[in-house]
Amino acid sequence: ATAPLAASAPAVPGRRSGPRGRRSRRALVLTAVLALLGAVTFTAGWWLADRPPPSRTAQAAIAIDGPDELRVGAEGVFTADLQGITTWVWALPTGEYVVDQPSVSLMPSSPGTARVELRARAPDGTELRTVHRLTVTD
Repeated sequence: ATAPLAASAPAVPGRRSGPRGRRSRRALVLTAVLALLGAVTFTAGWWLADRPPPSRTAQAAIAIDGPDELRVGAEGVFTADLQGITTWVWALPTGEYVVDQPSVSLMPSSPGTARVELRARAPDGTELRTVHRLTVTD
């Protein structure tokens, strides 16, 4: 007499057991870890890149003295307050750049807001920047 055949479980597609199945799970976990690491790196880079340069270091500092508000047609004078800096650049709301001048003047022609920037490099090479915001009224 012949022995009855044992019933076997139907094969489940995509599911493997044994060493090859373990490798697939490891690859999946490794891919997930690398994706997470990439996301964290991207987020940290974006956050750090979004930060403006400082206005001071241990060796140098820059600041702008000037009015916070001007009327249309009135002249405003902005003065650089510099410590440990030998060269600098003004970035004006007109799109002009002025190099190494201790002060600049503006005469607004329309109401709104404007930014006067001062940029320099500290002796250690660190980029420095400060922004003075200005409101112009009628």
